[in-house]
Amino acid sequence: MKNSVQLITYVDRLSGGGFPELRALLDGRLQGLFGGVHALPFFNPIDGADAGFDPTDHTIVD
Repeated sequence: MKNSVQLITYVDRLSGGGFPELRALLDGRLQGLFGGVHALPFFNPIDGADAGFDPTDHTIVD
C-alpha cells in the first residue's frame, strides 16, 4: 500500500452541497491531493454539536 494523504470530511460542510459537489471540488481545485476520501456521517443531528454522530433518526438521511 502506498502512503498518501486521506481526506476525512463531512460532505456538505466541505463542498457546500452533496456528493456531486464534492466530486466537482475534488476533480477541480483539489485534484491529485488525496489518495482517498472518508465521508463522515450525514444524519440530522440532535443539537448540531456532533454533526452526524448524534442523529435524531438513523433512518433519515438529509
